[in-house]
Amino acid sequence: MTKSKSLKLIVLSLILCLAFTSAASAHSGRTDANGGHNCSQKSKEKGLCTGYHYHNSGSSSKSSTSKSSSSSKSSSSKKSTTQQGSSGTKQSASTKPAYQTSEVVLIVNGTVIDLTNKPLVKNNQTFFPVREVSKAIAAELSFNDANTELTLTRSDKSVTFKLSSNDIISYRNTTYAPIRSIVEKLGGKVTYDAKANTIEVDIK
Repeated sequence: MTKSKSLKLIVLSLILCLAFTSAASAHSGRTDANGGHNCSQKSKEKGLCTGYHYHNSGSSSKSSTSKSSSSSKSSSSKKSTTQQGSSGTKQSASTKPAYQTSEVVLIVNGTVIDLTNKPLVKNNQTFFPVREVSKAIAAELSFNDANTELTLTRSDKSVTFKLSSNDIISYRNTTYAPIRSIVEKLGGKVTYDAKANTIEVDIK
């Protein structure tokens, strides 16, 4: 082998060694769990990198995608909760009582009756609690065996209502009926005073 060939081999070997050293310096092979690592001082000086960087672009992409998906789910959940809350508020605000109560005062034979359950208004007609009315006019209240009818009896007169009829309201465990339908069929008289907002019952 001539000297010139030997010199060429030596130069080629040095070039290969330098290339391998540069590659090794640029990438140490030691990456963290995210697939990245910090540049060595030599790599920074050679301009190969500037600081922490990734060699596995997939990890960064997956992390970004995961964060975006999580953010989207969180936003969707908040919207759903807001919509449900808004809907619940509207439903609650629009809910009305089944019946309106009346402040009319009941007077029986000159005595004001203090009712525990206020009268109810249905189709512009006032319904009174049957049990309290029967007590106020000294009438006997009874129900049939099938519990489908109620009867009020006073002296030799009586009046019967079917619980399924439009003359009866069952509301909050209380049965209501029109005061006039009760009193007049038992021989009494009913007078309504609009100015005083009173219903007077005269029954002997």
